[in-house]
Amino acid sequence: PVALNIPHYSQIVKNPMDLGTIKHRLESGFYEEPKSCKADIEQVWRNCRLFNPRGSWIINNAVSLNKVYLREWKRLKIDQLWRVFVDSQGNKTMRRGRLNTTAARALQMLNRNQS
Repeated sequence: PVALNIPHYSQIVKNPMDLGTIKHRLESGFYEEPKSCKADIEQVWRNCRLFNPRGSWIINNAVSLNKVYLREWKRLKIDQLWRVFVDSQGNKTMRRGRLNTTAARALQMLNRNQS
């Protein structure tokens, strides 16, 4: 927030989250299950609505990204893929790495649509 010249952001947004942090968490194997990742992505949208004025371009873009995210999460069957990897792999690190590659691709798609 300070780098973006919005130092008051933390006074309004108590649980900050951004897509860059989510991407890093996916790549590092931070998420144990898809609902944790999903919760972080949804926190980004909540924070956007909380901080920005209703009807602003940033909220309109967040709404559009949320639609893409929901559609792609369902299309890529992330919840089901996660369970398949959990059930089929004994090695947790390997399981995380494979799933996170798929999830990271989905997040990259979101990032591309943001540009």
